[in-house]
Amino acid sequence: MGTTRLYLAGDSREVASLFAGSPLDVVRLAGAPPAASALKMTYAAWTKTTAALLVSIRRTAAALGVEDDLANEWAISQPGLPGAWLLAQQKSDEKAWRWSYELAEIGRTFAAVGEPEGFGAAASQVFAASVNEDPSAGRAPLI
Repeated sequence: MGTTRLYLAGDSREVASLFAGSPLDVVRLAGAPPAASALKMTYAAWTKTTAALLVSIRRTAAALGVEDDLANEWAISQPGLPGAWLLAQQKSDEKAWRWSYELAEIGRTFAAVGEPEGFGAAASQVFAASVNEDPSAGRAPLI
């Protein structure tokens, strides 16, 4: 099983067969065609908004002069967070230009079903700010 999945929905047998033997892991969903997009939006909502939250928390701590203290506390009480933050920051440095748009779309998807748009909108702003920032500027080393 690969690490990159292509979700297809609706009458997708023919399209799925085109990827047989490729590095893509094709997953056929039972729903109508919008199901594949809906799954992408809801899955990406988790992965990208949590990344944005970690990046924003650390930026806020830096602006308030407690970044090292926060990193020390994470190392003690939340030992997985330093690594999660580092990965989120690296992804932000690499993909902020694309994720900003995707998160705005996630916000609109949530709003379309009566959920708050703000999660996606706020995360979009975090990554929009990353596009214009020097990735190495003002960042303390991770302990």
